[in-house]
Amino acid sequence: YFFVDKVTRRILGEVLTPEPSGASQNILIWQSPAAGLPAPEQYCTVSADGLAVTADADWQAREINDLRAAAMAALPAWEATERAAGIDHAGRRWRTTPAALQDIRDVLLLAGTGAVSEWRDDTGAAVPMTFDALRALWGACITRGMQIDARRHDMEQSIATMTRAQLEAFKPGWPAKP
Repeated sequence: YFFVDKVTRRILGEVLTPEPSGASQNILIWQSPAAGLPAPEQYCTVSADGLAVTADADWQAREINDLRAAAMAALPAWEATERAAGIDHAGRRWRTTPAALQDIRDVLLLAGTGAVSEWRDDTGAAVPMTFDALRALWGACITRGMQIDARRHDMEQSIATMTRAQLEAFKPGWPAKP
């Protein structure tokens, strides 16, 4: 069946994907030549009465903005996962959870230049550790955090200019290694 613009009373087109509903919805219509619109297909908002539509020229922009918002919303979880994923340093894997980082900070602050006899790696194994070695581990953790922050910033900048197809395919992460 055909839909008519509420204001101009011109025929906009024939519904290709009718989905009866009691509420307004976006549906794909075929453009009637009488509509005088350039696109052969367009999404329009169909009113609840099912008889009138208003051409929705901004649907694509709104949809892209929704995709962009979803991509941005995925970044905090990615960042939290990366920050807690651990770090390779001095031939071992070390925990970088918030609690593990707090433990390192506490020891560095409280121990001063005093001795640190051992530290637990990611597997829980006791590893002989000097104060300077712990400070080096802390530096590696800080460097990793800066890398994560820089990557998140790069992704935010990229998301701002992505096309629809890029946004649909977007998954937060590190660039592929060559």
